[in-house]
Amino acid sequence: MQAIQNEILELVARGVPLRDLAERLCRLVEAHDASVVCSVLAIDDERRLRPVAAPSLPADYSASIDGVPIGPKAGSCGTAAFLGREVLVRDIATDPLWEGYAHLALDAGLAACWSRPVRGADGRVLGTFALYYRECRGPAPAHRAIIERCTHLCSIAMEHDLLIARNRRIALADQLTGLPNRTAFEEDLGALAGRGPCATGLLLVDVDGLKIVNDTLGHAAGDALVASVASVLAGLDGGIRAYRIGGDEFALVRPVTATPQGLRALASSIFRRLRALPQDATALGAPSVTIGAAIDHETGELRRKADLALYHAKAERRGSYMMYKEGMRTAIGSRLDAIREVGAALADERMTTWLQPIVDLSDGRIVAMEALARMRRDDGVVVTAGAFQAALDDAGIACAITDATLARVAATIRAWDDAGVGAPRIGVNVTAFDLARGGLDRRLARACERAGIAPSRMSVEITENAVMRAGDRAVTTTLAALKRRGVRVALDDFGTGFASLTHLLELPVDVIKIDRAFVSRMRTDPRARTIVEALLSISRGLSLKLIAEGIETMRQAEDLRAMGCTLGQGFLFGRAEAPEIARELYRRLGRPTTTPAARTVSAA
Repeated sequence: MQAIQNEILELVARGVPLRDLAERLCRLVEAHDASVVCSVLAIDDERRLRPVAAPSLPADYSASIDGVPIGPKAGSCGTAAFLGREVLVRDIATDPLWEGYAHLALDAGLAACWSRPVRGADGRVLGTFALYYRECRGPAPAHRAIIERCTHLCSIAMEHDLLIARNRRIALADQLTGLPNRTAFEEDLGALAGRGPCATGLLLVDVDGLKIVNDTLGHAAGDALVASVASVLAGLDGGIRAYRIGGDEFALVRPVTATPQGLRALASSIFRRLRALPQDATALGAPSVTIGAAIDHETGELRRKADLALYHAKAERRGSYMMYKEGMRTAIGSRLDAIREVGAALADERMTTWLQPIVDLSDGRIVAMEALARMRRDDGVVVTAGAFQAALDDAGIACAITDATLARVAATIRAWDDAGVGAPRIGVNVTAFDLARGGLDRRLARACERAGIAPSRMSVEITENAVMRAGDRAVTTTLAALKRRGVRVALDDFGTGFASLTHLLELPVDVIKIDRAFVSRMRTDPRARTIVEALLSISRGLSLKLIAEGIETMRQAEDLRAMGCTLGQGFLFGRAEAPEIARELYRRLGRPTTTPAARTVSAA
């Protein structure tokens, strides 16, 4: 027995799986004493028998006792586990402890059984070790040493197995939410690969604004945001498996046959449950998520498709749901190409800023300017933002362009002042990422400080779409910080986005800009003219300045002036030009003033 013990302990030390180790133990004991048949059972958390090893017993015997509850009359092993002490049955056919189970043992050629519980270090019963006999009898004197030594070895092996299982559970669990982590997700998704033709559904759920919460409110607030989303995802039914696979990303797997309708319904349920959370569930109120989904038989392709769908959903509109469809791969490829091209242009300082005038419609004098981002390609050709619009859906690129534009505009104002021109207010159009990220006022102030100008010499322009994507709360906070520094704010493309008139009441804006779509149709569409007239009336009532965009003809300018519009912008008065050309234009046609009219700069 000493040799058996040494071999088993070596197997434990080597980390051999419990089943293999227990089977080896049984075979060694049976080879040592041919009169016994060995069995090792484990007790699960529901206090049921689970076969571990019984290499000399028929497979159907072990299968028949799998899941049997332990109890006062559950055979030798089930009773020993229940009572916590050894049980000897000399005649299985007649002993009441085997009532209901005797036929199983008898059909396997077993007549007697001696079972002893296997205890852990804390005294808890982990399983049983049993010696079966093929005739009615009790144990021989030598068998006591066998059962004592084997019970002890099983205890060591089971404790070690539980420790490994516990460490694995920890390794596969996200510590904040308790959900399975990325490793568990990848393992489970891999396991689904060989399950046949059934289509698997995958939802990737991205928590909106987590970085902003962490940066502005602290990581405790960010953890609360993640935990609130996790609580909703963990509570989904229908066989949904939820995982946290990144700091702000979760995955939901539907391993049964999935349908587009079913995944959309699941996404709708998530949105509904998140909205139903208490408003104080997080530091920013009810959480918002963006969801991308896909269905596929091949798990690798499934993940790629869901990633593409999520990427497109985030680019289109935060807080939305998008199902993968063909063509996304091509679109994402084009977007990545644009991101790489703009990234290289930023690194090589080939991004530049041109300026377009804003004029007083009464006399055509320039009162402000708008900056427009341009990119000089490797061949020297300068292109407008339309050529790299796809790259602006990337938060890093969009914010980098904004920072570069702020720096160039501040330097331009300083240079014009030094040249005795006295630059007008020049504005910078910012993106949803700038608004949501926070700290825009500090970024603008740093650019102005380096150039030696006051922040009030610049203004910012936001679009309605940017307001919707960033969220009203983040926008209001950011704009209020800018206003405290004396920076004017304009709402661009008004009337064409997703915003409502309530934004004019809720957002601290100074200027609204009539979109070119209304200006171009004023003379042919009475409805467009009515909208322009209404916006003029609203701006006067709210004491806001109004700028008409896209003026291309003198007739348009005259109509607008007759309706009471005082400021305009468009090709009639000048296209965007390089700063040195714009400076000369302003020198000739500008109206120097210490308080120039509000104007903005576009990164589009």
